[in-house]
Amino acid sequence: MPNATPKATSPIGKIVCSTFGHRFIETQKITNNISEYRCTCCGDEVSESLNGNLQPLTPKIKDINSCLSSFFEKKTRRVYSEVS
Repeated sequence: MPNATPKATSPIGKIVCSTFGHRFIETQKITNNISEYRCTCCGDEVSESLNGNLQPLTPKIKDINSCLSSFFEKKTRRVYSEVS
């Protein structure tokens, strides 16, 4: 997963994305089913909702995703330590 740095939103990038669609890359894997994405062209950030749809990444959702990610990491660490 490449380290995506935030880009300045350019008007040309917005036009390209509105015409041809976004080119998303995964910036953070939250759980096995939820990820955060950023468009390489215009810099828009989105996240997957619980039903798999993409939704704009707001500060509230970003905070929820960080809490969910830490919970998921602790859970998987605990499960794998019990198995071994």
